[in-house]
Amino acid sequence: MHSLSQNFWTIYGLRNNPYDTNALALYTDALLPISKAYVGRGYESKEFQLFTNILRSPGGARIVVEGEIGVGKTTFVNYHRYLWEKESKDRLFTHCGEISFSVQWDRQSFLVNVLSYLTTKLYLLYGNILPVNNSLFQELLLLNKVFVEENTQWQLTLGCIGGGISKEKQISIPMVPEAKLYHYFRECILTILKLGYAGIILHFDNLELLQKNIEACQKTFDEIRDILQLPNIYSIFVGKTGFFNHIISPLERVRSIFFGWPIFLKPLSQEDVLKAIHIRYELLASQNMRYIKPIEDEVVLYLYNLYEGKIRFIMDAIYAMITYFPTTFPQTLGLMKAKELLKTMLSEKLQNLLSSRELEILMQMAKMKEFSNAELTKKLGLQRQNTAKYMKKFMELGYIHPINQISKKSIYRVSEDVYFLYSIQESSNFSIVLSPSENFVFLSKRQSKALKTFRIGSSITTRDYAEKCQISPSSALRDLKNLEEKGYLQRYGIKKNTYFLVLKKA
Repeated sequence: MHSLSQNFWTIYGLRNNPYDTNALALYTDALLPISKAYVGRGYESKEFQLFTNILRSPGGARIVVEGEIGVGKTTFVNYHRYLWEKESKDRLFTHCGEISFSVQWDRQSFLVNVLSYLTTKLYLLYGNILPVNNSLFQELLLLNKVFVEENTQWQLTLGCIGGGISKEKQISIPMVPEAKLYHYFRECILTILKLGYAGIILHFDNLELLQKNIEACQKTFDEIRDILQLPNIYSIFVGKTGFFNHIISPLERVRSIFFGWPIFLKPLSQEDVLKAIHIRYELLASQNMRYIKPIEDEVVLYLYNLYEGKIRFIMDAIYAMITYFPTTFPQTLGLMKAKELLKTMLSEKLQNLLSSRELEILMQMAKMKEFSNAELTKKLGLQRQNTAKYMKKFMELGYIHPINQISKKSIYRVSEDVYFLYSIQESSNFSIVLSPSENFVFLSKRQSKALKTFRIGSSITTRDYAEKCQISPSSALRDLKNLEEKGYLQRYGIKKNTYFLVLKKA
């Protein structure tokens, strides 16, 4: 086992993973500092100029940054936070990391979280002693250490009384009143301004998860509205496309304090994605050594088109392919090999999680690519409740996701990975079902049972099928039309004289 090495990337002459999907760090001592690794959406872009102008407006602001998952929203905001804290004339104070917004927050838990992030940053900068208002700082440090989240309830626990510290004894005391927390927050803002900052940037992430619970999210924003209006605070909320329209716009009181529309980020261009990867190679290259590219640029461009420019998914796919078959010597992965690896990885993953029937249904979804619940029910010839059962499981696994909602009609799309497998299946002999002889045509249990009772070459009417399955004529006709689409039957005649010829068994 002496040949094992923790850092797989050293065989390529790299110090770490160049395809890391975490947002770029704000700090200059990171392996991938945002000051050097940030690419695209620079000063010449409309998004950059709009965001900068909002932050240049004294007094504070509330901003929503939107875009599809994986396009680089968090890194975009982090870059601006870096510029305003490190490079600007009028510096803006900002916390470490991003604040994960919770739909369960009320005013108190919101204040506690924000105070905790600000106090942590102040402690990292100044230790236990703050140049101004140190008594306030000591109280904030105490609060920061004693707040503990248990389920959705906040509890204060002290490990000491007076000047003594006891690790064995913990004393629970009542929650700090909201008014006191609000006072702490106001005083904290004033203290940071006295340190020479022009304002504070608060960066809230994790809002994609909140869009699944619109009412609860709206309630939270309604509760914290007044807190967000405190002067010299720039609150930035990062979410998926539609967050502003679904959450902020319907609440007139909340919308009135936000910038009028969201800053929308499109995916980076092909050139920018390639440039970002090349810069990462250079930053991570071992000192005084050349590096070997783990993949060809052609693979990056292929994945760019497959994942519609979402850089997080592109990076994640590359990392998975390179590490799927460990090697002791470096190889630059070409496009043909990359496709084979991706195909094998994804098909094995699906086989481990889905039954053959579920795979067949998923491939039917991929054939449609975009669909509503009703359209899918009609296509598959299923009962609506059965369709909903499959859709729920596929959504939980991330294989389908909603993309639009027209009134009460939701439109869904299969993930890029699923569509990739469907495309490979259609263009080759490749199959992901467990048995090579199986195909992706799905029959309901009722359809399959009925077909077994009719011999090939016989003709059946809607009435025959309805009596056999003990269903209504309208349901029988829907089943028969569906079987015709799938190649099991051929229709003859017109209107009342219609009959179906059985072409093959289930």
